[in-house]
Amino acid sequence: MRLPLRDQIRQAVLDGLISGRWGPGDRVVERRMAAELGVSQAPVREALRELAL
Repeated sequence: MRLPLRDQIRQAVLDGLISGRWGPGDRVVERRMAAELGVSQAPVREALRELAL
Protein backbone atom coordinates (compact mmCIF):
# COMPACT_ATOMS: atom_id res chain seq x y z
CA MET A 1 0.00 0.00 0.00
CA ARG A 2 1.31 3.41 -0.94
CA LEU A 3 1.18 6.25 1.58
CA PRO A 4 -0.72 9.45 0.75
CA LEU A 5 1.52 12.21 -0.63
CA ARG A 6 1.15 14.29 2.56
CA ASP A 7 2.43 11.32 4.62
CA GLN A 8 5.33 10.72 2.22
CA ILE A 9 6.34 14.37 2.53
CA ARG A 10 5.98 14.30 6.32
CA GLN A 11 8.32 11.30 6.38
CA ALA A 12 10.81 13.08 4.08
CA VAL A 13 10.82 16.07 6.46
CA LEU A 14 11.31 13.82 9.48
CA ASP A 15 14.15 12.01 7.70
CA GLY A 16 15.78 15.38 6.94
CA LEU A 17 15.51 16.46 10.55
CA ILE A 18 16.89 13.18 11.86
CA SER A 19 19.77 13.16 9.37
CA GLY A 20 20.73 16.73 10.25
CA ARG A 21 19.77 18.25 6.92
CA TRP A 22 17.79 20.84 8.87
CA GLY A 23 18.85 21.78 12.35
CA PRO A 24 17.39 23.81 15.19
CA GLY A 25 16.72 27.35 14.05
CA ASP A 26 17.03 26.57 10.32
CA ARG A 27 14.49 28.31 8.15
CA VAL A 28 12.28 25.83 6.32
CA VAL A 29 10.82 27.38 3.17
CA GLU A 30 7.86 25.40 1.93
CA ARG A 31 8.27 26.65 -1.67
CA ARG A 32 11.89 25.43 -1.77
CA MET A 33 10.98 22.14 -0.12
CA ALA A 34 8.15 21.60 -2.63
CA ALA A 35 10.53 22.25 -5.53
CA GLU A 36 13.11 19.83 -4.11
CA LEU A 37 10.45 17.13 -3.68
CA GLY A 38 8.81 17.83 -7.05
CA VAL A 39 5.37 18.54 -5.58
CA SER A 40 3.10 21.53 -5.10
CA GLN A 41 3.18 23.59 -1.92
CA ALA A 42 -0.20 22.36 -0.63
CA PRO A 43 0.89 18.86 0.50
CA VAL A 44 4.11 20.32 1.93
CA ARG A 45 2.05 22.85 3.91
CA GLU A 46 -0.24 20.06 5.17
CA ALA A 47 2.70 17.89 6.22
CA LEU A 48 4.42 20.77 8.03
CA ARG A 49 1.16 21.68 9.78
CA GLU A 50 0.77 18.10 11.01
CA LEU A 51 4.33 18.02 12.26
CA ALA A 52 3.87 21.31 14.09
CA LEU A 53 0.91 19.91 15.98
